[in-house]
Amino acid sequence: MTAKEPRILIYAWSPDAEALKQVCAGIEEEGVPVQVLLQSQDTLDNLAYEAAQESVLGSGIGMIQKDIALQLAGCPKGKNVFTYTDAAEFECRNIGANSARAVKRLPFRI
Repeated sequence: MTAKEPRILIYAWSPDAEALKQVCAGIEEEGVPVQVLLQSQDTLDNLAYEAAQESVLGSGIGMIQKDIALQLAGCPKGKNVFTYTDAAEFECRNIGANSARAVKRLPFRI
């Protein structure tokens, strides 16, 4: 059995390349490792929830094109911390940073 590495997981189905790049940049700016896993078609809530449950750090992001949701382990499915529809570049970067800030127990960027 292999131990999972501590990192934020992004479960994405058909992600927008630039939006995904910005989400990852936000996470990396905070100094937290990230891993992107492409998934089959699913709902945004399911992707975010499963990513959070599978992440050792308890922080996960679901992505479908430019729709993005941040979920934390322990929160009920569908009760995302942040959700953006057709996210702008700064929103993509902020949701990534906020995912990392949750892990580090720092205040969210607004």
